[in-house]
Amino acid sequence: FWLGYSDNTGMVTVPVHSPTGILVGLVGRSIEGKRFKNSHGLPRSKTMFNLHRAKRTSGTLIVTESSFDVIRLHQAGYPNAVASLGGSLSKENTANLNRYSSGLILATDSDDAGQKLGKEIASKVKKNIQWARYSDDEIYPHGAKDIGDMTDDEIRQTIRNAVDNFLLQMI
Repeated sequence: FWLGYSDNTGMVTVPVHSPTGILVGLVGRSIEGKRFKNSHGLPRSKTMFNLHRAKRTSGTLIVTESSFDVIRLHQAGYPNAVASLGGSLSKENTANLNRYSSGLILATDSDDAGQKLGKEIASKVKKNIQWARYSDDEIYPHGAKDIGDMTDDEIRQTIRNAVDNFLLQMI
């Protein structure tokens, strides 16, 4: 993923590419805590992190909020993950998800903002939508907020147990 470190900001830097693979900017993340800072002019609304690679690996994309969640999914064996780079979805993001996928697994954060983003995606993307679920009773295990707080085995179980959007709405 070509992670780096910026002495100027004191952050880990992650390159972001267009859907065709052109470098368009960087996302910085603090070492302590979860502060983010985008490079000036990053066209966040026009791309999703890792879309240029994920679209070549599977028709089903796993959608998260953070580039680090995507990296964590890749480490657990899921290179087909993308990140919205925040809690909102632009028209271009929606078009990209519709264009480059046959289905989605929503693995947004388990907090209210993450669940709201997932519902927004499910309402706008006209594909087969599933929701990542650790079990019938838990979105993620042991109160984890996101994919980054889980072990490889927990991640695999969460993706394997994904529930169809239609069925989840009936529960």
